[in-house]
Amino acid sequence: MKTLITGASGLLGSYLLKTIPQGIEAYSKRFDILSKDDTYAAFDEAKPDVVIHCAGEGRVDFAQENRCQAWRLNLEGTENILRACRYWGARLVYISSNAIYNGFNPPYGEYSACHPINQYGATKLATEQMLVNQFMVDTTTIRPILLYGWPQPDKRDNFVTRLLADLNMGMDVKVADDIISQPTYAKDCAEAIWRSVEMLKNQKECLNIAPKEKMSLFKFAVEVAKAFDLDPARITPVHSSEFKGLAPRPIDTTYDTITLEKLGISLRNPAEGLRAMRAEKE
Repeated sequence: MKTLITGASGLLGSYLLKTIPQGIEAYSKRFDILSKDDTYAAFDEAKPDVVIHCAGEGRVDFAQENRCQAWRLNLEGTENILRACRYWGARLVYISSNAIYNGFNPPYGEYSACHPINQYGATKLATEQMLVNQFMVDTTTIRPILLYGWPQPDKRDNFVTRLLADLNMGMDVKVADDIISQPTYAKDCAEAIWRSVEMLKNQKECLNIAPKEKMSLFKFAVEVAKAFDLDPARITPVHSSEFKGLAPRPIDTTYDTITLEKLGISLRNPAEGLRAMRAEKE
């Protein structure tokens, strides 16, 4: 099976490349998803059976302040990918986000009501709706939540790598204690996506990916410090309202994991995932 991965230099895309299963020929190349010519040229070279579409604007605060750019990349860029999939007869696996939920009624299943509270979430939901409303391409929507791991050099950091940088510099850090999530090791998410590609083959399906364990960002930050032998006393729990000037974040978008369990997929809890992340560098 030939698979084209867009956004392969990002966190999830890089782990997808590291975890390619046997029998899959994966192809990645940087190209402008807003350019029809660039997109079609990449497809012509890869000739994919499946496209895992990770590329787009993933910076929540940037998307809030640069709405037009975020909408173009996440909606129009995906529309170009969709058209190319239709032309080449490829199946599309779209990487969405937990940001499509407002956080008021957890836990969320794959078909729970969606009401994003920031622009990033709105772009993701609009793109999901576009995929549902077209019938010429088989699509699977994947929704990860709070991914962490080692990014490629000079690429965007994540909750864990930012926290490690601050703690290693001896800084005191404030972390929200009222925001609840399911921190997900990006390698585990990538492996779950590869498995779902093999198992979810109906025309319209979606899958929320997360470990079962739920915790506050503060508790997760403490787990990070412990896993990397740093001082958790430097981490102070605060209410999320203390962080000013940022895009609004939902308080609790945690998932139920029933669909994952039915597929026989389980992800490591945060403590286990952090230990595995540390082991990558040892």
